Amino acid sequence: MSLLEKGNERLNNHKAVFKGLIKRKHYKFGYEDYYFVTTRYNKPSFQEYTLTLNEGKEEEFLSIELESPLLEEGEKIYLQELDTVVKVKERHRNSEGGYIYITDYIIKIIEDDETKSSKLKALEKQAEYETKEYERELKANLKKIDDKLAEFDKAKTKKKWYVFWK
Repeated sequence: MSLLEKGNERLNNHKAVFKGLIKRKHYKFGYEDYYFVTTRYNKPSFQEYTLTLNEGKEEEFLSIELESPLLEEGEKIYLQELDTVVKVKERHRNSEGGYIYITDYIIKIIEDDETKSSKLKALEKQAEYETKEYERELKANLKKIDDKLAEFDKAKTKKKWYVFWK
């Protein structure tokens, strides 16, 4: 096959299979993953994120005949059938002469019983944390009040007659 034929082959139609990921919504209460050291400034928070299902294996979401040249890794393409733009992460040739494009497209985000249980668990942890924080602040304020009362009592008992003449 000559170079000219190879160049024309790249412009011919080819069967394209696009693959994307299925994810599950998940919740947690805690520190952000990038906090290595927790201080009083970085407070834990309620977080929502998605987990990739099927051990990261992509699922097919579209199989079409493309009239354009082969897509390169990192290239974006508008898929009219889905009315969306996807970015090609990988390209593989399959045994049928077509190409498989692994994309950044998320096929769907699942919300199921695991999602609900993770949300309940996160809300319970948040309530527990907020209760402990409230109790800690309450104890600190009570200690301040006790210290002020003790200081006042101490000053009251140590008054001298000459304190009034100053």
